[in-house]
Amino acid sequence: MAFNPHSDQSRGKLCAVLKASKQEMEKALKERLKAYQEMLGKHSPYRGVGERAINLLDLAKTIYCQFLIPSNPRSSLTPRRRDIVPDAYAFELAINSILGEEYVNGETETAVVEAMFSPLGVMKVFLDADDVFEIDGMRISTGTPKLKAVTFDNWVQDMSASHPNMVAFCGDRYQMEWDDALGNGMFDPDVVQKLGKPDPWARDYSSQDMRDIRYNEDYREMLDLWDIWMPREGLLLTLSGDFDSGPPLRVVEWSGPKGGPYERLFFGPTPGNSLPNPPVATWIDLHETENRIWNKLTAQALRQKTNDVMTAGSSEDAKIIKKAQDGEYLVLSDARNNMTIRSGGPDQINLALATHIKQLFDYMAGNLSGLGGLQAMSGTAKQDQMLTEGASQRLRQMQSRVRDFMRRLTRQIAVYLWESPLTEIPIQKRVGDMTIQSTWNREQMHGEFPDYLIDIDPYSLGDRTPQERLAQLDEHWRVDVPNLLPIAQAQGMMPSVEAYVKAKARLSDLPELETMWTYAQGEMIPSNDDMTKKPNATTRTYERVSKSGGMSSKGQDQQFMADMLQGAKSNGA
Repeated sequence: MAFNPHSDQSRGKLCAVLKASKQEMEKALKERLKAYQEMLGKHSPYRGVGERAINLLDLAKTIYCQFLIPSNPRSSLTPRRRDIVPDAYAFELAINSILGEEYVNGETETAVVEAMFSPLGVMKVFLDADDVFEIDGMRISTGTPKLKAVTFDNWVQDMSASHPNMVAFCGDRYQMEWDDALGNGMFDPDVVQKLGKPDPWARDYSSQDMRDIRYNEDYREMLDLWDIWMPREGLLLTLSGDFDSGPPLRVVEWSGPKGGPYERLFFGPTPGNSLPNPPVATWIDLHETENRIWNKLTAQALRQKTNDVMTAGSSEDAKIIKKAQDGEYLVLSDARNNMTIRSGGPDQINLALATHIKQLFDYMAGNLSGLGGLQAMSGTAKQDQMLTEGASQRLRQMQSRVRDFMRRLTRQIAVYLWESPLTEIPIQKRVGDMTIQSTWNREQMHGEFPDYLIDIDPYSLGDRTPQERLAQLDEHWRVDVPNLLPIAQAQGMMPSVEAYVKAKARLSDLPELETMWTYAQGEMIPSNDDMTKKPNATTRTYERVSKSGGMSSKGQDQQFMADMLQGAKSNGA
């Protein structure tokens, strides 16, 4: 029997399955909460766990986030027909105007971090409707596409599926003020009235999710709602937060992007399972073991004592020793009666084990030392470069998944814009040296949606340093300009030495370069001080020179452990 959202029997079955799936997700939610608490630590303003002196999880997260989410993405549109090239340029500017919003980077970071600590990172794409019009019996919304990261504690999906993309249903929980739900025109007002106004002081915050580690009391009358997407039926339902099988607040026959309102990001797919395995699941045991051993070593170090002892009857010698300054020569009646006893202190075998576990974590996390540039890994700079390139293979796979994720989000935004004829997006067009303020809307476009190949600029997700940009600039000036000069002159183009000098002065943080050149015809290009603010910090490049006979990081750790073990044997351990 086909699902009927207006049938009590159909809704009852759906709500029962939703509750069962949410219950089955509890173990993953508890593991996620535990991982976040381990990463936060006891000094966090949230409820992290205590006594985590070596926060390996935060280290791994920080290094990976630097590579995975350095900046806002940009779209790249390629027209299939030559006559729509100007339209493709304007469409690209409209999409990039949305992707360039300040909040987008924060939502993207949340989704990526969730994919590292949770089975899934989820982004919801929706039209933030400014108004709703009815034309020929059809309801048409106007507004701007928005992105909203869905945290895993606010997510539910079909747990019987064999792959995250093959679920029969999925959805997210959110809150809305009761008055807004009643009057926004999207929800059935009769159903909202039946739900009644919630008591803001009667909420239950005892569930084991991320709300446990943040203050979430709310004085407003908020409704807990679930948007449930059913891809097979092509329906989007809005249900009350308790899955009580009552009438839905909203039933929408989906006409948006083909894949629905949600895009999922995951790094560790597990065949035959609905929930992937997050990277943190393979790191957290080593993180916990390292901290337990380190806490034990710290306690041993704090118990360490050094005492001077003397035989009975040597009280005068004891007074002389007690009053003596460091390095002072002492005359004692019998120096043989004096000895020093040392008790306690870190166990050297445990210290060697802690060093080894740190190596294992570095290995299991994809060679963090190489990715983060934390220390030299080998005896020469060339070997370090080769090891770093090898270490980045896992990172490249993760970057590829993030790029695919952003590509799907970009396409969803494009679909919303294409299907919203009344939406207008302010854009800035470059015409020669001028910037023209303009507005994009669907009515300006020609052709059909498949005529535009939508992708993302892969370099927009990279984070190039000023040194890397300067190297590319120098290579272009040294190689490309001489080769292209005859063709450029034939087309009336000439390279600008003035622009090259100013760009080099800016990227190398040497404004003195500009003062070394005079302009016979006057300055034609605004100076760097006029275009950009000088950075407060000076960027420096440190280059390690290759030397033979150096010891790698791994070799140093191994030598350190050997020394510790040898010391333990010498002390009779």
